[in-house]
Amino acid sequence: MINIYSKKQRWKWFLVALALLLVIFTLGYTQVIVQRIQEDEKNKVEIWAESISRNASSTQYIDSLLKILRAEEETKGVLIGKALSIISNGDPSLDYSFPTEYLKGNNSIPILLYGKNNQFQQGRNLPKGKEHDAIYADSLKSEIVKKYKPILIPELGMSLYFDDSPLYKEIVRRLNDINKTFINEEVVASTSAPVIVIDDRTGKIIQSARIAERDLSNESKMAELKSNNPPIKVTRPDGVPISIYYEDSLVLQQIRYFPVGQLLLVAVFLLVSYVIFSTYRKAEQNQVWVGMAKETAHQLGTPLSSLMGWGALLEAQGVDETVINELNKDVQRLQIITERFSKIGSTAELKKVDLRTTIEEALQYVQKRISSQIKVTRHFPSEEILVALNEPLFGWVIENLVRNAADAMEESGNIDVRILVENGKVIVELEDNGKGIPKSKWKTVFKPGYTTKKRGWGLGLSLVKRIVEEYHKGHIFVKHSEPGKGTTFHIDLKLAV
Repeated sequence: MINIYSKKQRWKWFLVALALLLVIFTLGYTQVIVQRIQEDEKNKVEIWAESISRNASSTQYIDSLLKILRAEEETKGVLIGKALSIISNGDPSLDYSFPTEYLKGNNSIPILLYGKNNQFQQGRNLPKGKEHDAIYADSLKSEIVKKYKPILIPELGMSLYFDDSPLYKEIVRRLNDINKTFINEEVVASTSAPVIVIDDRTGKIIQSARIAERDLSNESKMAELKSNNPPIKVTRPDGVPISIYYEDSLVLQQIRYFPVGQLLLVAVFLLVSYVIFSTYRKAEQNQVWVGMAKETAHQLGTPLSSLMGWGALLEAQGVDETVINELNKDVQRLQIITERFSKIGSTAELKKVDLRTTIEEALQYVQKRISSQIKVTRHFPSEEILVALNEPLFGWVIENLVRNAADAMEESGNIDVRILVENGKVIVELEDNGKGIPKSKWKTVFKPGYTTKKRGWGLGLSLVKRIVEEYHKGHIFVKHSEPGKGTTFHIDLKLAV
């Protein structure tokens, strides 16, 4: 039977090692995938940053062209003012055809003419219906003076205001739209990772994606996001220096932690399954134990009754009284054994008795049935120790432990039986100097079927544990054992109140 338990232990450790290898492989492979996705997301953000830089270069070039166009339009406005001034002189010796044609050829630059007392006179190249609209002209003039100074025409007592052409405004508007939406289109709208874009001049967030609004005002959340990866610094197309911060996407985080969650769920499932099946297995074992014990008690009942009858018959025939007494002792012992088996599976009846007396009776009985070279030494207190016991069953515990100790010592040795009272508990220790038990087997020895003997079922210590822990609510374990030096069994019991 011991080979079965040895193989069982080896298979158990093999399965544990295999499970650990599977866990390590799963987590390791997942981390490889996570690193690949993480690197891919980083590369995307870097590509976007490079796109911003390229777009900035293009925008700066276009902006330089717009400056040239604006300078040309400003020159045109000055020339228009000079043309009006020349025409207003009215010198008959001068040729007015060129300035006149120049004024007529201006179909793009908006012009506002104001007379004395700053009264609007007329406009040109204004939206349809607005050429004589003073309110519109005043509004436009307030915008114009922010960019261009008015041109004075003293000959007419008038002031001329000119604005950028519609073509120039349309180009600027389109360029601003590109600058404004570029980050959204190229970075924010395209990324699956949480991103924030910060203006390095002010430190304010100017763009964000995949981040809840409430988190944008959460300083600790922003600090955490900034610490995840080094920022990518670029210059926006409009010349604003920005920093792009990003962290792992939600998908990446889910991939990273999914195997861990999955393994935990599997572990919980296996644990619950193990507990359920262990409970069923234990219940089934209990039924087998109880059935076997009661069947044994039943089978013993018939020959025991017959022996009692034969004893009475021998006594009536005048057989030697010594023989009759020995026969009656064995019959009584068989009655006790039958009673023990019959109590397995039933509620044990506990009585308040002196523990010393119960152990002494068990030792006296078993000592006659082991080698005379084995010395059993008692270490009992002098005062009475009351414990709630079922005497037949607990006597069986002591007998089994002494028999096992005697078998471990073979022909000679010492067995010390101690009774101690500590912290409201009664401690019974049985120590021998036999073969000893390897530490790896200290718990296994109490399992049904475990035995080191060539013949035997390996049920003794299993019954001992059941009697101590289930019937007497105590605890039994191997306190110390060393191969070649002996073993000490330790039993805890409660003092009777």
